[in-house]
Amino acid sequence: MEETKNELKDVLPNTLHELLELALKDYDLISKDENYVINMSDWHFFTWKNKCAVCLAGCVMANQLNIRLQENAYPTALCKAGRISYGDYKKLMALDHLREGMIYDAFVTATMKRFPDEPKGIKYFTVEPHFKNPIQWRSDMDSLLKLLKEHNL
Repeated sequence: MEETKNELKDVLPNTLHELLELALKDYDLISKDENYVINMSDWHFFTWKNKCAVCLAGCVMANQLNIRLQENAYPTALCKAGRISYGDYKKLMALDHLREGMIYDAFVTATMKRFPDEPKGIKYFTVEPHFKNPIQWRSDMDSLLKLLKEHNL
């Protein structure tokens, strides 16, 4: 995916901790909305049950990027259509990594920079899969957010 000449401005935060914090706020809102169902396998997919299935990044797409409830959407298509910036495309992809605790992958995807040599040992963070235990997953995300803040990532 390449940046287009008529560059859109990024809407989403630049640091991983700010991005994850925003995504978790959106997740908490969306998870209480009866029009949505959380499914980490779907970006933003309107189902036959008249509900929209969304992942963590899909929550951000709905709340921050104004993707309509009945719309099927994913970052690549939104970027190619000129509806989101290339920077926001990379940040949505980074959220897909963060939801699984893959800090290294999220950092490289979002910034296209080399991961810092320090701090050591934080490239990956153990996260309970959402489909197994959503409550534990959400708690793990809070712990991950705290770690990202501590290291200013």
